[in-house]
Amino acid sequence: MKYLSTLFITTAIAINAQAQKVELKKGTVFVDDQPYVNLEVKKQNFGLTKSFEVFSMSGKKLIIAAPATEFESDKNDNTYLFYRLTFLTSDQVGIFKVASLGQEKSFAKLIGQSGIVKGDATDDNKVKEFIASRGASPSIAVDYTMVPRS
Repeated sequence: MKYLSTLFITTAIAINAQAQKVELKKGTVFVDDQPYVNLEVKKQNFGLTKSFEVFSMSGKKLIIAAPATEFESDKNDNTYLFYRLTFLTSDQVGIFKVASLGQEKSFAKLIGQSGIVKGDATDDNKVKEFIASRGASPSIAVDYTMVPRS
């Protein structure tokens, strides 16, 4: 029993030590208290939706994120929005879920935990891995209109 409790405590400490701390302060995303990227937020629809631009610490634009409105959200779950992320330095595009409440913090956490930014560019291999592991595959919303036939 003592062995199991010691093993459990050691595992809990090891997992906690590996977790990255991601914070958003005044437009800058910090990972483990180190500045990672700058985040610019553009509000749309009276602040209900937002688009994001991610810049390296030297000011180079790396990522553009805009709401992907052509995808159908789950009718029973409105806690997230789909965003299209365009990785400018990697020439890749991915669709991701971002929380609808606290969009800035949710997006900052998504980018901060990804580890895709290396200096003034995004790492191509990390971006591919990020899209494959965290990307979403939503269904496209189709609006059917009945046409009267005579």
